[in-house]
Amino acid sequence: MLENCLKKIFNLTSQIKRAALSISNNIAEGAARKSALERKRFYEVARSSDVEVDNCLEVILASEYFDKKEIAIAEDLVEQIFRLLSAMIDNTK
Repeated sequence: MLENCLKKIFNLTSQIKRAALSISNNIAEGAARKSALERKRFYEVARSSDVEVDNCLEVILASEYFDKKEIAIAEDLVEQIFRLLSAMIDNTK
């Protein structure tokens, strides 16, 4: 049982790391694009990766691996990133 729980936590942690890296990679790649349409698309992909991180945190909470207080800081950061990316998308010209 414990081994299975640890495996699930490892998999979720790994997925969060990949999604978080995808956020910064897509912001960087979008910033390098000349076309506003291309930049906007990369920022949208980054925002989707942010939603993926949020979903992983929700799965962790639903699985009761951690207390809500332990996840709250990460959830706040995910929400801030979502708002910033939404502003970047809305202001892309």
